[in-house]
Amino acid sequence: MAQIFCPHCETTRQVQSTTATEHVVVRGEAIPVTREHRACQACGASFDQPGAPDTAALAHEAYRRKAGLLSPDEIRAFRTAHDLTQHELGRLLGWGGATVSRYENGALQDDAHDRALRLLMRAGNLPALIERYPEALAADKCRAILARLHEATAPGPGLLADLEALLITPEPDETSGFRRFSLTKFFGATLFLCRDEAVSRPDLNGLLWRADFTHYREHKTSITGARYLRGPWGPVADRHHLLFAYLLECTSQLVEGPAPETLRAAAPPDLAMFTDPELQSLLAAKASAAPPQDDRAYRETAPGQPISYRYAQYLQQP
Repeated sequence: MAQIFCPHCETTRQVQSTTATEHVVVRGEAIPVTREHRACQACGASFDQPGAPDTAALAHEAYRRKAGLLSPDEIRAFRTAHDLTQHELGRLLGWGGATVSRYENGALQDDAHDRALRLLMRAGNLPALIERYPEALAADKCRAILARLHEATAPGPGLLADLEALLITPEPDETSGFRRFSLTKFFGATLFLCRDEAVSRPDLNGLLWRADFTHYREHKTSITGARYLRGPWGPVADRHHLLFAYLLECTSQLVEGPAPETLRAAAPPDLAMFTDPELQSLLAAKASAAPPQDDRAYRETAPGQPISYRYAQYLQQP
């Protein structure tokens, strides 16, 4: 037991840490929140850990995850990545000046505002909104942001031509999870799987493979329609170098992580493109610690060859 200052005894006492779960009603729903408390061994009084977030903040965070709302950090990251102040972002969206500030400081946005933010975060929508409402920003700043956005989203002709070739895909079969390849969903899944932390390229390929194969195991179709080959260190998406390069160089939605050969999402994905079962499969992939090299699908496929989705039934459970 540690000795710290007890605010009730007003002196240093021995205290013991305990945890308790309480329910906080958020928008009509009881959200369970587990908090750590400290109990004074002299007077028996219970008090919070110094600096711990309050119960309401924890309940809002849990509700936000459950409802799929953008987090304050995601809103702030998007705004600062585009050099916008809170008031400027609010004016672009037609909101009051303090609205963005409240959301970034933990207030829950309503569904309509969350949808508006997600739409704005889609590639190409921010410059379109600035061009429609240029009065929301100072003239010099408006020009600077638009120039930067147009430069970032203008792909090189060679890369774009190669990328467009990906859209001309063979008929769906067992190597694509019986789904035609979706560039949008592949990009969305990539951003989802590395939005919380930087992930190495081999691990990111492995997470994408596990998400698609997990979904196929449960629903007999993949999420993205991607084909995965047996690479030297695990499954890799067909032409993954090209796909990741597009997100890095043309849209800036991916950035290099702090460690060599790691990638991190620079913008939150648009979760509205995924069904609830697809999101569950993506979450299951992130939770799994099983090395893909240990799976039968990888072991029984020749190097460089496509991995059949029929192996999904043998996936190791998380």
